[in-house]
Amino acid sequence: PEGSHSEHYHEPLLELPEIGTCYPRPPEAPSIARAEFGLPHDRTIYLYPHSPFKIHPESDQVLADLLALDRKAVLVMVVTHDKTQWPRLMCRLRAALTDRGIADIEKRLICMRPMSRLRYLALQTHCDVLLDTLHFSGGNTTLDALSTGLPVVTCEGEFMRGRQTSVMLKL
Repeated sequence: PEGSHSEHYHEPLLELPEIGTCYPRPPEAPSIARAEFGLPHDRTIYLYPHSPFKIHPESDQVLADLLALDRKAVLVMVVTHDKTQWPRLMCRLRAALTDRGIADIEKRLICMRPMSRLRYLALQTHCDVLLDTLHFSGGNTTLDALSTGLPVVTCEGEFMRGRQTSVMLKL
């Protein structure tokens, strides 16, 4: 099909209607005070809650540039249970922020512990935007953000794994 990038696949490409999955509407986010999350009141909160395996090294510089250009920006990440990829990601990201001249990394990069889904949905209500990952876009993460009205920013990738969020936004 036209525009489907079918040249990247060996098998016949069959397009599914809409997003091709049945995702039950998430529960309504409970009301939890912003202060309980430790989020500053006078900052732009960029939520970036993705699994480390989805965060390509190219993203490090993009995130560093964002924090350098938006001096009120705070990047919020949710630590996963991964014991090997998470420390490497943090090392890369801190190096990119340092290289970009961001001195107050501890105030600009907030890493939260894993939390229940309801608490996570409540966190979204205090954020200004959800940033999608490069090359491997969100699925559940994007759908949850859309359910709470959180704006999502994405960069459409070349392959299906990097196009899910853009398709959701188009629909």
